[in-house]
Amino acid sequence: MLPETITEKKLSEGYIVRAGEGCEGTHWKEGLHVIFAQFAGQEIQFDDEVYLVMPEEDVLVYGEED
Repeated sequence: MLPETITEKKLSEGYIVRAGEGCEGTHWKEGLHVIFAQFAGQEIQFDDEVYLVMPEEDVLVYGEED
C-alpha cells in the first residue's frame, strides 16, 4: 500500500536486470519487480539497450510478482 502523497506522483516500474557491487546478499536480485518515481535514476545505453541506473533509495516498492 502506498501513502496518498506517493500516489499523486507519476510512478514507473520495471525489473532488476543486475544489482551493483555491495548488493550481494541483500534482497536485491535479478528479476525483482520494482516501482520508483517517474524521474528516478539515470538512463544509459549499452549494446543498443537502454537501462535505468538508480540508487536503492529511489526504489519505493519491491517484490515478487505472483
